[in-house]
Amino acid sequence: MNFNTIKTKRLNFLFLGMILICSSLANSNPINIKTNCKIEPDICYRTEESETTIDLYIINKSLTIITLDLDFHANNLEKIYLQKSTDTIEKKSEKLIARYAIGNTSSWSYSFKYFSQPGDFNSSHNDSHTYQLPFKKDTEFTLTQSFNGEFSHVTEHNQYALDFAMPIGTEILAARSGKVIKVISHYTTSGTTLDYLDKANKVMIEHDDGTIAAYVHLKYLGSYVLPGDLIKVGDIIGLSGNTGYSTGPHLHFSIQSPITGKKSQSFPFVFETSNGVISDPIAGLKYKSANIPIINEAENSNQTESDINQISSGSASGGSSGGSMNFLFSIALLLLIRKRKNSSIFIFHILHIK
Repeated sequence: MNFNTIKTKRLNFLFLGMILICSSLANSNPINIKTNCKIEPDICYRTEESETTIDLYIINKSLTIITLDLDFHANNLEKIYLQKSTDTIEKKSEKLIARYAIGNTSSWSYSFKYFSQPGDFNSSHNDSHTYQLPFKKDTEFTLTQSFNGEFSHVTEHNQYALDFAMPIGTEILAARSGKVIKVISHYTTSGTTLDYLDKANKVMIEHDDGTIAAYVHLKYLGSYVLPGDLIKVGDIIGLSGNTGYSTGPHLHFSIQSPITGKKSQSFPFVFETSNGVISDPIAGLKYKSANIPIINEAENSNQTESDINQISSGSASGGSSGGSMNFLFSIALLLLIRKRKNSSIFIFHILHIK
């Protein structure tokens, strides 16, 4: 056998190997994955498209359960599974919330939107709990806005919030024991235009009944705690400030839980003062913190003046169109390229070659 014969056989082998690889890629039921998880720190999604199904997962990277609303629209796809319009996802987990079959069609599309809030919409407030005022013992501050305050406490989310006027840098104490689930401390300014609505520094603490305390308008870099910290009542958690949508230095305090992924509610509560337990606080009066720590049941050891919800949201779309490719290698190359295409933050346009 001469050299040319050996060379020809090697070339034939390489060519055959390339054809086999391309054929395998074209018939391996490939999965096309799209996600925004590299961009979104807490709540994100992942879609997985094969030749027969489309799966949608929501990933909860946060430290608490979330309540999620989903709005999914499909065209020329058969529903296999779709979560309830409002549902929950456990902390540090992912959940399949939609699966659709593609079927024998050359053209299909889908789009979805989701909204989430921290907490479980099934939780209920322990009305027998007595809270401590969120500032040091024997100090007193004026309550500038109480429950059902006409200025901004007019929606379910902030109906039962309290605003205490206090100098910037006042130490803020935990009014109830719990776990820190969110800390924002990088905002520096305040104002009364709409662009300040989501720019308040805050600490959010989850309680053993599933409700969440929001301590809002804190000072720039004024948080003393980190997400995941276990906090006891009376612990110093930060310094008051004047950040976000605010008319002046004050602390906004409320107890809340989600109703849906888009809406939340606040709860009325009672708190201990130097003059006893208060259940119906009155704006304009000064309230002095109690001299001794409160003994309650065993504990497990944002907002702005208009108090917008802590809502995370996202959306995406995908689809297919009929078509054909003449060369097997081109199909394989296209599949490889599709797996490496950069995704945008929220919206995707996906071409499926069938």
